[in-house]
Amino acid sequence: MALARSVYAKKELVVLDDVFSGLDAETEEQIFNRLLGKQGLFQQMGITVLLVTHAVHRLSYSNYVIALDPLGRIAEQGSFDNLRSSSGYVKGLTSKLRDGDDSSSEDNVPTVVDPFKLVPTLPVDQDELNAITEELNRQTGDFQVYKYYFASIGWKYNIMFIGCVILTGFAPKVANLIVIYWTDAVAVHGNEVNAEYLGLYTFLSGLGIIGLLGAGYSFQILIVPKTARVLHERLLRTVMAAPLSFFTLTDTGTTTNR
Repeated sequence: MALARSVYAKKELVVLDDVFSGLDAETEEQIFNRLLGKQGLFQQMGITVLLVTHAVHRLSYSNYVIALDPLGRIAEQGSFDNLRSSSGYVKGLTSKLRDGDDSSSEDNVPTVVDPFKLVPTLPVDQDELNAITEELNRQTGDFQVYKYYFASIGWKYNIMFIGCVILTGFAPKVANLIVIYWTDAVAVHGNEVNAEYLGLYTFLSGLGIIGLLGAGYSFQILIVPKTARVLHERLLRTVMAAPLSFFTLTDTGTTTNR
């Protein structure tokens, strides 16, 4: 999609090639309004701007629109109002038009942004925005997440970690049970049973400590580094194999932060 913004009888030309793709929505809004908006710097200086972009919600700012097909050929061109009223490609684009009069987004009403379409929806009040944010942050599908994570660990480390965790919880509980039988045995047989029960109690307590240390070691030293390597490698391969449409519809910062 090529978007040209022109004002008649200009002498300077600025060419911008998809410069907003790596910015978050708020930063993009401020930069666009201050440079390309109706009261922007380029407008005041009388500079013609040729902006190549996939941000369809910026089309309403242009004086002339040139739409390219996947082969780079001109699919249609003309003013945005004319193209929108026709039955061509531009009409099919779902866009939320802005008036662009505000030079800052500080007084703007909060909006909900669809990260897949990169098109702002209707304004909402702050309470509704908080409710939507809370719903998006709500954990869903925990079982599938845990299943995927443990699958990345491998069966050997899974058995080691689960065994140590079971040992950590089982051994102290049995040791506490031994104390009860120990007390009853002393009442019946006297102190001659102390050595036997003391040895058993020490053994079980030692197993609990070994299980705790083993669980910590297997998780921190073995599991965490392996899963980090495996999951990041899978993520990298997925992103590298993603189609071009993914990168045009997703902010660069979203994948870079990962």
